[in-house]
Amino acid sequence: MRRYVLGFMFSPDLWQVLLIRKEKPSWQAGLLNGIGGKIEPGEMPLAAMVREFREETGLDTDPCDWHAFGRMGTIDGLSDSEARWDLSDDEWIVHCFTCTSSDYDCAKPMESEMPVILHVSSASHANRITGGPPPLMRNVPTMVQAARQRMLGYDPPNEVLLVYPNGKDDGQ
Repeated sequence: MRRYVLGFMFSPDLWQVLLIRKEKPSWQAGLLNGIGGKIEPGEMPLAAMVREFREETGLDTDPCDWHAFGRMGTIDGLSDSEARWDLSDDEWIVHCFTCTSSDYDCAKPMESEMPVILHVSSASHANRITGGPPPLMRNVPTMVQAARQRMLGYDPPNEVLLVYPNGKDDGQ
């Protein structure tokens, strides 16, 4: 099973969000997404979030800065409460986190992908179909709003859960 983390860092006033312009995989190329990556074997999601954020932005965060607000994945991936690694590679789960930091505007490209700061209103409207900037991954508007709601203190009765029954979000 493939396991990932995805994080959204906001400015302290919660009006700016740090995203990243993806280059890979190819179906995400050129689109803005949250910041994250693969969870290494034996690694906990929160530790992976801190590591991936540092690797992609150069920003050091503390595990206690991050707040879980949801998960997305395949049905079997989401129901895998034991985090077994022996499930098929067709199964996947993404653990989603959010935080605020006054350093949100200090992110630097550490790899080939470029950090981008957007006003929350821009990150709330997917312009991919209409052609106007910014080009967002299909689920980013939903995830940004859910992450911001979590930081505003609106704890939903249940976490945000996006299920992809066919195993793939192809961005369409």
